[in-house]
This record gives sequence, structure tokens and C-alpha cells, in this order.
Amino acid sequence: DYATLFKTQQPIYRLSPGDVLSIQLWAYPEITPPVNSISNEQSIQANGYPIDQSGYIQFPLVGRYKASGKTLAQVNRELH
Repeated sequence: DYATLFKTQQPIYRLSPGDVLSIQLWAYPEITPPVNSISNEQSIQANGYPIDQSGYIQFPLVGRYKASGKTLAQVNRELH
């Protein structure tokens, strides 16, 4: 039944330790990782900001930011 499919809302993804975010810090272009074509897990780690086991992202010059448990929209709003 197609009507049921459209009524069912998908759960909102919440970030967790181990996730890696690609973040453009316009105010700090010197610490924004380059966006490259990603071919393996090591490239992902090298081109993004991993969430550590405590739930934080460590930004050079900026410090720690608690990302775990938040949605991408929340992180975007808070870092904007």
C-alpha cells in the first residue's frame, strides 16, 4: 500500500562516535580539510572531522564541539 509508505516517517539520523563529517569552516579556510574523491576509509578520515568516542569533534584553533546525539541540521545551525 503506497499510502502507508508515504505516511511512515523515517527516523531522523543522530550523529554518533565514529561518524566523520565533512565541514566547511568559512571563517577558518586554513583548517578546512580539502574535498577530494574518496576511495577508502583512510581517505575519509583524512578529509573530514571524526566524532571521537566521547562524542566530540576536535577542530584545530577552534576547540572541541559536542556533536554526538545531534542531527546534521542541529550541527549546521550551531556551527553556522
